Amino acid sequence: MRRLCFILLLLTFVFSCTAQRYDLVISEIMADPAPSVGLPSYEWIELYNRSDHSIELAGMRISDAAGTSNALPAYQLAAGAYVLIGSSAAASALRVYGNALGVTSFPSLDNDGDLIVIKNAAGITLHSVRYDVAWYGSSLKKEGGWTLEIIDPDKPCQGPGNWTASTASIGGTPGQRNAVQGITLDELPPQVLWSIAFGSNQIHVRFNEPVDSFHAGSTDNYHIEGYTITRAEITPPLFDQAVLFITGSMEEGKTYNLRVRNIPDCAGNLLTEQSTRTGNATAIQKGDVVLNEILFNPRSGGQDYVELYNNSDHIIDMSALYLANRNSSGQTANMIRLSAVNRPFFPGDYHVFTTDVEAMERHYVVRNKSAIQQLSSLPSYPNDKGTVLLLDEQGLILEELNYEEKWHFALLSEYKGVALERLSPDRPAGEQNNWHSAASTAGYGTPGYVNSQQRLSMTAGDAQITLDTEIFSPDQDGWQDLLQICYQLPEPGSVANVYLFDGTGIKVRHLVRNETMGIQGCWKWDGLDQRMQPLPVGQYIVYVEWFDLEGRRQHSKKAVVLARRLK
Repeated sequence: MRRLCFILLLLTFVFSCTAQRYDLVISEIMADPAPSVGLPSYEWIELYNRSDHSIELAGMRISDAAGTSNALPAYQLAAGAYVLIGSSAAASALRVYGNALGVTSFPSLDNDGDLIVIKNAAGITLHSVRYDVAWYGSSLKKEGGWTLEIIDPDKPCQGPGNWTASTASIGGTPGQRNAVQGITLDELPPQVLWSIAFGSNQIHVRFNEPVDSFHAGSTDNYHIEGYTITRAEITPPLFDQAVLFITGSMEEGKTYNLRVRNIPDCAGNLLTEQSTRTGNATAIQKGDVVLNEILFNPRSGGQDYVELYNNSDHIIDMSALYLANRNSSGQTANMIRLSAVNRPFFPGDYHVFTTDVEAMERHYVVRNKSAIQQLSSLPSYPNDKGTVLLLDEQGLILEELNYEEKWHFALLSEYKGVALERLSPDRPAGEQNNWHSAASTAGYGTPGYVNSQQRLSMTAGDAQITLDTEIFSPDQDGWQDLLQICYQLPEPGSVANVYLFDGTGIKVRHLVRNETMGIQGCWKWDGLDQRMQPLPVGQYIVYVEWFDLEGRRQHSKKAVVLARRLK
């Protein structure tokens, strides 16, 4: 459908149309101009008129997540033409490359990712880009001096995959056709990333890309059992989120099934039908979310990661969670929010946080990519020892892990790239015996799914000593790599010693010395003797003795077979 244009008589006829969404697109971004490789050291963006008519820029504004510029001056941008927008000083320096406009209060663009939006004089979003430092595709160019260029301006709502670092020798192509310009294919339908409910009558649905506003705004394309959806709205500036208004109130913490259908993206690819979980989050309590796995000594080219597990039976809002560490004075420091937007963390789910998802995929098996979250930074977690803090939005410490490199399996020849896995989410995070090196058969890390060394929790009962297996094989192949010796007592306060004897009755290790016991807990044996040397296969006796302050002594003997798989 052709748009109505206004004809202005100025000696000759000049045709100017009111810009519609995607008529005018952001085509190049200089977010980090230093160190310069040839272009002036100013931040700027380039606009491209991809329509077939002239567009008046007067009154338009540029914004990012932190601020909005003043209105652009009057300027007719011809069909197929470019214009550079920046501060007055930037515009003056850029005019040698092409048309440039200066605007006061031009936003300060973040180097490591930002949301840039252009709106017309009526406040309607024409185009927006949430760029990411990973889009450069180059460890050198992301350090500054190079622009991000759109590859196919006719796919304006395609984000990752349609942007990359300029290949121009001076660092960019201001005012000209982009050096990387070409045709990109978009044949994939949109997908629902997640959904979360708010208050009594709103459900937010997040898509992985901008979607068609007409279809995404139709209540006929959503269904949730037991509720009527009265209104659906697609929200700017990215148009990748729908807000649904329902009748009735959703039960707090309960998980519901939402069905979404017939939603196309702006290239026309159709999401025929998808089911997703949704529900209201509840206030987080200690023990709801736990530290579950940590990589603090990555391989060359890799990055640290921290995995969390929702150990509760209700939904948690991830935006209320923070990771931190402790500084040299022991104070909480370097708090990093795990999500800038409200995002559900469902019971039994895992979520992993790193600064380089691509590196993680190179080094580990990633079974569920939606469980991996890329952050611009993480707190520092040193290789030898450090502290991982999990906090809520009030700064309350939910969990604290003071790890050390020596917690790894003693026979590993190399700790680099080996994650520490939690054995049980129900035992304390700070308990050394609750952590073990990830199995070699799992690639030394299990980001986003069940730990290779996970153990089930003990069941309640009378005083007892139990072994988690009758046969264990301490060869780091992922099958029964360690023996867990667990206890359960009617009351705390006893002191324990644990001895290991071979089949001839010779003591081979004093595993635990005068350790204070709680009501329940576990120790682990890695199949090594007192000198930390591997023991031969065979039957061994686990002898546990404990006594309380009143001098009462008890003991328990359990047999276990140490075996190793044939290679």
